[in-house]
Amino acid sequence: MNTHHFRPLKKKREMLWPAQAAVLIVVGLQLTMGARLTFGPIWLAPLIESALLIPLAATSSFDHLVGSRARRWTAIGMIGVINAANFFSLAVVVHQLLNGSKATGAQLIYEAMKVWLF
Repeated sequence: MNTHHFRPLKKKREMLWPAQAAVLIVVGLQLTMGARLTFGPIWLAPLIESALLIPLAATSSFDHLVGSRARRWTAIGMIGVINAANFFSLAVVVHQLLNGSKATGAQLIYEAMKVWLF
């Protein structure tokens, strides 16, 4: 009879920095959006997203916190804020394309590309 003892496999940690870097890129792109394309002040959505990202990034090195319910809901909230800001900006760009605006076509397409990126 074989009595080898096996150690349980250590769970491989998920790399979180790519997602955190993506959120920072989104925050940067949102700060470059025209004031007409944002809901509220231009800094509002990036501020909320940054406020949600900071605790996520700060707790990402603690194994016992990575899968916690609070982290999960914070991440879902951040995704919701990003999606809401993106949807609002997209709706404004489409409205301006269909109904005309003071912006040139090139400016609207440039803003639409930024919305598409984030």
